[in-house]
Order: sequence, then structure tokens, then C-alpha cells
Amino acid sequence: MKRCILVVAMVLLTQVYAGSLTEIFFQPCPRAHSIMVTDTDDDRIILYGGDQQQDGSRYYSDVWEFDLTDMTWCPVDVSGQPPSDRTYCASAYDATGDRVIIFGGWYEFSFFNDVWELDLESGSEAWQMLSTSGTTPAAREAATCVIDPVNNRMIMFGGYDLTTSARNDVWELDLSTLTWTQLFPSGASPVPRYAHAAIYDPVDHRMIVFGGIAPYSPGFNDVWELDLTDGAEAWQQLSPTGATPPARCRHFGVYNSVSNEMIVGFGYDYTSGTILYNDVWVLDLGSPEWRDVSNGGFAITARRGACAAFCPDDEVTYIFGGHVMLSQYCYETYLLDLDPTAVEEYDKNKVFDNEYLKIETNPNRGPVRMDLYIPEPEVVSLKVVDVSGRVVNTLIDGMRYSGHCIAVWEGADNQGNRLPAGTYFGILEMGDQVVVKKAVVVK
Repeated sequence: MKRCILVVAMVLLTQVYAGSLTEIFFQPCPRAHSIMVTDTDDDRIILYGGDQQQDGSRYYSDVWEFDLTDMTWCPVDVSGQPPSDRTYCASAYDATGDRVIIFGGWYEFSFFNDVWELDLESGSEAWQMLSTSGTTPAAREAATCVIDPVNNRMIMFGGYDLTTSARNDVWELDLSTLTWTQLFPSGASPVPRYAHAAIYDPVDHRMIVFGGIAPYSPGFNDVWELDLTDGAEAWQQLSPTGATPPARCRHFGVYNSVSNEMIVGFGYDYTSGTILYNDVWVLDLGSPEWRDVSNGGFAITARRGACAAFCPDDEVTYIFGGHVMLSQYCYETYLLDLDPTAVEEYDKNKVFDNEYLKIETNPNRGPVRMDLYIPEPEVVSLKVVDVSGRVVNTLIDGMRYSGHCIAVWEGADNQGNRLPAGTYFGILEMGDQVVVKKAVVVK
């Protein structure tokens, strides 16, 4: 409930938006093109891999979990040999098997078509390469996959390789036999593409595809449905009403299972190569109808390659990372709350413009969560000081963008040593503003 209150407070402050973003600190290092899924069984979000191609290419094979109860990141110790270095993988969360299935990807002009399983059994997480049969799809990057639970299969669409370039082929992987089969849906197919977004719509048993790019062609902002009736798969282009999102690629796309919507955001304009987006759009799948829930963009750095996961318990989308072309990689974690009914319900929690720093609860058994409001881009410093005036921990020190964010102090000093219970102070310095708030830590 506290998590919801903090997010709603931002809605009240920035009423021009139909949605709000709240930032969480202490997370994996900056990266883009990671895989992110919600593990509802264990109330957590799982993040895998990504890349950072600034100052020499780096590829990550680490796994992190974001605890949805205390909103903190923690690395996961995964047994088994992970996939080789790669990025731009296709992935899908298999809720029945409590696992993430990963296909293909790219590394230094090499493309993959292998299949991996990340078993998410809590405390026994493990990697395993799956041995598939049948005709294997061509190696590729930036394809999309969804799980079809009705027919116990994974569906893959599109992607890019050096042989055929952009693709629009459709494949199924039978999850019982691990057999690949190419599908040939009826109807006109989408133009070949990659770096698009796709979700599974369980209400109408279909895959929804939005956007993407193809070499030497403008980016796309079209919407397609693939009817997943076994043996009668069919493509159909949709024509949603409302204003249409600009064409884009390397954006995120998630399914809101509470209100039957597709949420897409961020990404960049492939045609210009220089226009990046920080907007978020919602496609009502029942209408269908588009709406811009960010009023043209949130007050954060526009980016591409961010990943996202939707949590149905609190109807919040969690967004991580991305990059600003090749010059800057991002590490922020944002909560996107689109619940308009919460504004009235939590009116008593309104945050006023002049309240730049709040300690969420006092006394506190830890971790201590501090809610910041930054009215405009500014160099910000947030330190924790003990009663003697000694700085014990620096939580923020540098340029921050406008908006609300949450800093979490774990009760340790800068070296990670646990500090005793007692009275501490959060000191926020921002331009000519200095705000001091007391935090009482008890055992």
C-alpha cells in the first residue's frame, strides 16, 4: 500500500498526466536491451542481461530480482552455465513452468538460434540449454516471443539476420516436445520487421504486434493481431481510433491484464536516427483505441532499449534502463502507475510543491525510504548524517531530472557496514535549497 501512495502522490502533483513515474534507486549497472519479466509466484521481477556499448562493448549475463514487497534490487545466484554473451534476445515468461524461455540474439555480428531456460524456482534458480527438434528457425536478433498457454507453445515473430535482413516469419515451439514448426498464417502479413513489441492477449487468444523497423525503410506504428487458434492462425491489421503514437523501434511493450490493455513506450525514430521518446501510450484492446498517458512525454531522459514488466497486484508497470544513443546508458528503475481512481482515494497523501523531501515512516525498522520531489533538472545531493554531524552515506550526488523519485537507505555506511539504531538525518541539497528531515531507526 505504501508503494501505491507514493506513486499516487505524484499523480496529484502533475495532474496534466494520466499516468505517473516514480524512480527507485540502487539497481543493476547501466545497460540496455535487457529481459524483464514478472514472477508472480514469488512477488518479484526478474531481469537478465543487456548490453552497454560505450567505451568498448560489454554484454551482461547476470540475473537480478526486484522484490515487489520492499522494492529493492538484489543479484540472483543462478546455477548452471548461462548463455554466451549476447544481446537483443527474444524471450517469454512461461507461468506454468515458472521459467523464462530465451531465443537467439546477437553478439559482434554473430546471430544465434539456440533456446535457453531460466528456471525461476526461488532459491534454486538455474540455467539450462534446451535441445529442440524439428526445423530450427534462422538465427536472428530483435524478434519477439509470446507464450500461448492454450496450446502450450511459444510463438515467435520477425527479427533481423544478415541473410534475409528483416523477417516476418512465424514459428511455434511446442513446449511439451520442444519441437519447432514454422506456421503460415492466413491473411496479409505485416511488413518484415525487427525491434518491435508484442504481447499475448488472453481475452481474445491472440498476439498483438506494434511498431518496429526494417533497413532502409521508415519505422512503423501499425498494429497487427495474430489469431492463435491452433491450425487456423490468421493475421489481421487493426485500425485503432484516437491519436496514433509516432513510429518507433526498440520500445517496450507489456500487457495490462487488469484492464486488457497494451502499454508501449520510449524507443526512437529509426528514420531520423536522432529522435528518442520518453512518452507512454496505452492501447485499449477492446475498442481498440490509443491514448497518450504521458501528455507527450514524462520529464525524464528520452531513451531506447528500456525493458519493462507489468505487475497485476498493484497495476504498476516497472521500467528499467535503456540508453541515449551510444553516449549515455541508463540505470533508473521507474514505476508507471496508470490508476486514475487512486487520486481521490489517497487525497490525504497529497504532496505539496514545497515538500522536497519526506521520510516515509518514523520510527523505522529499515530500510528507510525517502521521497524526493525535484522541480526541475538540477545537481542534487542527498546524504545521511548521524547525530554527531558525520556523513555516513551518500545516496545521491549528481545531476537528476525533474519529477519524483525514491531513495532507499539500507541502514549501512558507504562501506556497507551496518549502523546501529538511533537518530539520523537525511540532508537534501538542491540549488539554493537545503532540506533536513529526521529518520529514527529502531531495532
